Formats: sequence, C-alpha cells, structure tokens
Amino acid sequence: MLTKVIIKTRTKTYLPGEMLGNEFTDEEISRLKKLKAVVGDYENRLEQEKIRFLTEQELEKITSKQKLIDYADQIGIALKIESSKNELVGEILNYIQQLEDQEV
Repeated sequence: MLTKVIIKTRTKTYLPGEMLGNEFTDEEISRLKKLKAVVGDYENRLEQEKIRFLTEQELEKITSKQKLIDYADQIGIALKIESSKNELVGEILNYIQQLEDQEV
C-alpha cells in the first residue's frame, strides 16, 4: 500500500508516497482505503493495470487539467484542480521520481 497522506503510528511516520509496513491490521488497512489515505500496492497496480509513467513531454501535451488529475489518480497521487497546469505536471513528475527512487 502506498500512502497518499501522512500516517503516524507509535513507531513510525509515513510520508505521502511511502509503502506502508506490515504493522497494520486488515481492519486498519480497510479503514485507510475507505478514507482514500492509501492506494493499492504499487507493483501490483502497475502490473494489473499496465500503468505507464508518462514523460515530461507527454504530460505537457495534455491540455486538460482534469485529465492530468485523472492520470495522477491512476498512479496514486491526489491533486487539486485549483493548481496550475505547470504545478500539476511538476507534482506528477516529482511523485514519479519518488517512486522510481524507492525501487532502487
């Protein structure tokens, strides 16, 4: 599970984009999902949904802010329509970079 918000436990603070540890019960995970505080397992989502990270050039070609927000949601980040297009693209690219850095 990837966090979409800051989640604090007794021993750890998870920042947005981090993988949750195994200290959570099924009930807690279910509650976090209902609150949309987490998204499904990153590797499984990519494999199941065949999500591909777009390049900066591909993101720049998207003219609709709503389409950028929809894409961001697909890869596991929640963004606000009030942001400018440049801010949305920047946040998506930063998020993708964080995920790729975690893989290494």
